[in-house]
Amino acid sequence: MSKQTAIIITIVATAVAVIGLISWYLFLSPKATVNSEGITSYIVSSFFPQSSNTKPITDRSLVGETSTSTETGDPNEPAPKVRKITGTPVAGFTIIVDKKEGQVVRYMESATGHTWSAPLSVMGKSRLTNTTIPKVREALWLSNGTRVIARYLDDVGRGIVSFKASVTQKKSDVGTPLDGTLDGTFMPSDIVSMTGSPSGDKIFYLTENENGGSGVIVNADSGKSSLIFSSPIKEWLPQWANNTLVYLTTKPSAFFPGYLYSVNTASGAQTRILGGISGLTTNANPQNTYIVYSDTTNNGFNLFSYNLKNKATEEMPLKTLAEKCAWDKTDANVIYCGIPKNPKNAAYPDEWYQGIVSFEDDLWKFNLKTGEVFIVTIFSEVTNEPIDIISPLVSPDSSYVVFLNKNDSSIWSVRVK
Repeated sequence: MSKQTAIIITIVATAVAVIGLISWYLFLSPKATVNSEGITSYIVSSFFPQSSNTKPITDRSLVGETSTSTETGDPNEPAPKVRKITGTPVAGFTIIVDKKEGQVVRYMESATGHTWSAPLSVMGKSRLTNTTIPKVREALWLSNGTRVIARYLDDVGRGIVSFKASVTQKKSDVGTPLDGTLDGTFMPSDIVSMTGSPSGDKIFYLTENENGGSGVIVNADSGKSSLIFSSPIKEWLPQWANNTLVYLTTKPSAFFPGYLYSVNTASGAQTRILGGISGLTTNANPQNTYIVYSDTTNNGFNLFSYNLKNKATEEMPLKTLAEKCAWDKTDANVIYCGIPKNPKNAAYPDEWYQGIVSFEDDLWKFNLKTGEVFIVTIFSEVTNEPIDIISPLVSPDSSYVVFLNKNDSSIWSVRVK
């Protein structure tokens, strides 16, 4: 056999092998199958580690829907399943039930401090107030949507101003809605973080001093306050998951161990729940039955569920940061999470907070009791914008998940039922 003939045979054999490998991957590989509707159904075990009780993905109902912005279109047009509610950066939002419009998102624009309302079922939106507060960094809405705390830097850019305001709406003589105002008072200037009670009538905030950190509960109406927490540790993140407990997590870093405590809102009694976990971020459900938490690994992270009743910990089948999750409002066992695709090696969550790395998420649903895992939507199939989920909330009837896109602070909604 000549040398030229041998080379030709080698090239042909290699081409046949490559074609065969590609054909196996597309048509026979267990990593992907195509159903009768032509929708690819991904099997999680091919890409992510799973616990033994995790069941296959069965829900792809949102795939193929297009996203739509409220900036254009008929305001009475039904909203699509995946929707970009606003393209302007938002400082914070809440979801309430309005007697006329049903479930609505109330939010505050970062640039102006103007507040808006957008029904989840249709495309319209309306401005509630036009009181200008420039460059709002954070807006904490109390659960009934009639009060908001706007947080922004002072004139010299060193201190944080917290303005607690009521949303006052107005109507013309003929009953036509007019732009309202934000009327309120300033809170203490040394507040570093805060959260609202589930009932919407109280605020818990943290301050720092030379001796450590302190936690105070304030009545939103009367302004009456009481100190319920003190610690030599200054930096905490609060979550008021239910009316009896505030959860406090040390601010997470890949380079330091984190701790989680619960604080009884009546007695101030403290209970340590988790500790010694690098990069710890946490998320407790309102029923006080589960906590989902994430830790830092070598250039990555893991996600776990912790059962508060039997103290059992289970690693969850997909990886994300716990703060990218939101609990279902009608089922204590269900949680929705933004799951990053192919996250880069980095020190998490530090470099994500700093904007050095970002994620491209899909939305997933977990049932912690049954072990079922469902993919809700793959955003790359409905929008060209990369989605990095932060501050997610589930609507009161659990039919929508609403969140901010960290890339531009825009609000998005996904209909999940």
